[in-house]
Amino acid sequence: SPKPVSLIKRMLDQFAPPNESLVLDFFAGSGTTAQAVMEANADDSGTRRFILVQLPEPTPEGSVAREAGYDTISEIAIERISRAGAKIAEELSSDDVDAGFRVFKLVETNFSKWRVTSDVDGTALEQHLLDLRDSADDDASPESLLTELLLKQGYSLTEQINDVEIDGLNLKSVGEGLVLAYLDEHTKPALEQLRNVLGSEGLTKFIILEDAFQGDDELKTNLVQEAKARGIELWTA
Repeated sequence: SPKPVSLIKRMLDQFAPPNESLVLDFFAGSGTTAQAVMEANADDSGTRRFILVQLPEPTPEGSVAREAGYDTISEIAIERISRAGAKIAEELSSDDVDAGFRVFKLVETNFSKWRVTSDVDGTALEQHLLDLRDSADDDASPESLLTELLLKQGYSLTEQINDVEIDGLNLKSVGEGLVLAYLDEHTKPALEQLRNVLGSEGLTKFIILEDAFQGDDELKTNLVQEAKARGIELWTA
C-alpha cells in the first residue's frame, strides 16, 4: 500500500545519516522514497542519494493515471520525482538544490554479440558473421552506447558527462575530460582530427566505435600508434 512521505523521512532520520548515505528502494512504486530523500536533504542540508527500482508495471485500464497518459507505474514515479524536486527548489528559492536524477532501463546490449549455436548451418553462420561487421546498433543513441561502455569498464552510473567538440568532432567527456568517447558511427574522422583529440590535456582513455573507421584499417592502425606514443589507453567497441 502507499506509504506517506513522513514515514519514510522518519526512517531516514534513524538509519540514514545526512552525509554519504545511499538509500535503495527495490519496490519504488510512485517514488515516495525519492521524494522523502530530497525533502530530508532540504531539511538538514544532507547529501543522501537514492536508487529506485521499479518494473514497468502497467497502470490499470481506465484509471486516472492511464487517462493522464501514464502507461506504467515507473512513468508515474519519474514524473513525481521531477515535480517533487521542482517544488523543493521553489520553496527554498534556491538554484543550489540538487534535485537531479538519471533514469536507466534494462535492455539488451546495443552492441553486436554472438547469437548462434554450434549446430547452425553454413549459410546462417555466414550471414551472422556479416552482421557482426557493424559493432553498434544504428538506432542506439550516443548516451545509451556510452552508458553501456562505461559500465563494462567499471565506471559508475553517476559519472559527470558533458558534450565537447574538438576539431569538428562531437565527443562525450567523462570525469572532467579524463575519458573522451567518439560515438558517431556514420562520420569517419580524419587522422589529424583524432590526433587533436588525443592531445587533450589530462586525457587518459579514448573510446571510439569500431564502425567509425568504416573499414579503414590504416586509420585504425595509425590511431593505435598515436595513442601508444602518448600513453593514452585506446578502447574500440
